[in-house]
Amino acid sequence: MTVRALLVATALLGLAACDLPRDPERTSQRVRDGQLVVGHVTGAPISAEEGNILRRVADSLSASVRIVDGNAHELVEMLDRGAVHIVAGRLPEDTPFADRMGLTKPVGTLSRGSETVATVFAVRQGENAFLRIVNRVIGERRE
Repeated sequence: MTVRALLVATALLGLAACDLPRDPERTSQRVRDGQLVVGHVTGAPISAEEGNILRRVADSLSASVRIVDGNAHELVEMLDRGAVHIVAGRLPEDTPFADRMGLTKPVGTLSRGSETVATVFAVRQGENAFLRIVNRVIGERRE
């Protein structure tokens, strides 16, 4: 391969990466100007700070917030199907479902015995543009 061909290939790869991160299932677009559907883990209250973050995520996408209650297993299935956009409610960052979802930056903490564990929100796996939006809002609260 010539140097010129290598440079052209590198430039094309760079251009192809310009629209990253992506939402293969179009979560950001589906929420924009519509509803942010929040899966709430029953029995795990959403803190005032978490509620504020969720409202700000919705505001950033010109959307309203709709809460859907369920147990963790139901909500993970709903997240997989795209029936909810984000799961909230004292979800520990070491959740056993971590391999099935995208996890945000920490949004709070919970006590588990003698230890304190960070809590996160979960989004549909692979929806990296949406995850980036949520993480940006989370980061803004700390600045």
